[in-house]
Amino acid sequence: MSRSRRIRQSVVAALAIPLVTIRVATPALAAAAVGTTRTYAAESGPSSGYGPGYGWTEGYGGGLGGGYGSYGGVPLDPYQQGASGSTATVDSEPATDAESTGVVLLDTIVGHGTAQGAGTGLTITADGIVVTNHHVVEGATSITVTDPSTGTTYDATVLGYDATHDVAVLQLEGASGLATVATDRDAATQGEQVTSVGNAGGQGELSAADGTVTDPSTAITVSNEDGTSTRLTDLIETDADVVSGDSGGALLDEDGEVIGMNVAATSGSAEISGYAIPIDTVLDIAAQILAA
Repeated sequence: MSRSRRIRQSVVAALAIPLVTIRVATPALAAAAVGTTRTYAAESGPSSGYGPGYGWTEGYGGGLGGGYGSYGGVPLDPYQQGASGSTATVDSEPATDAESTGVVLLDTIVGHGTAQGAGTGLTITADGIVVTNHHVVEGATSITVTDPSTGTTYDATVLGYDATHDVAVLQLEGASGLATVATDRDAATQGEQVTSVGNAGGQGELSAADGTVTDPSTAITVSNEDGTSTRLTDLIETDADVVSGDSGGALLDEDGEVIGMNVAATSGSAEISGYAIPIDTVLDIAAQILAA
């Protein structure tokens, strides 16, 4: 893999553009969706299995409450004013057709249309079942999903979610014959070459950045607006540049198969670390939600 990495002048600005303020710890982790006010801190320790937090909803409404606090913001442009007054540049290369297979673009409206957000999703069935992060769709009153390979846009409903693991399952309305992601459910390995693919910067197109697995199993703590915290465990850590808008996107191995779903990235530090939920975990959660 020889693709150059995304260039940024301000790590903080490139990672999270919240609705009101940017909350940053040093070092900190920022959710990779456009618009967030969560802060994160990496930690070590034993990992846990599935925890409580499953939910189901018949639409977009209050069934998505709870979990990680409120999410909002405006779609990111390639240039954004950083917390220190600097300008961040998201300079990424377009994802190839092979890297883009089954990866879709998400746009959300929160509340009464006063806030918008953007993220990424992974298509796992041809009839329009898509997985993404819970925080991407939390509180959304409208969700649209665009297949970049065809340009077709679908309305989406949330079938269910697991807030504990930050996974949500969507159904695209009227979808059929969609391309799906290829997955590799084997555990990631230290030093493995990977590529992050997502809607970087909420620009409405898929881009890609290369890196390696720096830790195949780590944990981070999410600090919520209400002062509580949530722990995400068994995450894949990578030095690939995962940025705002990449939430719910693909972490690919050298064979182009999805090994993880992007969920967060560091901010407030020159050293970039991205975090992904292992695809084995994502698919197990999706299966349990769909079975219910």
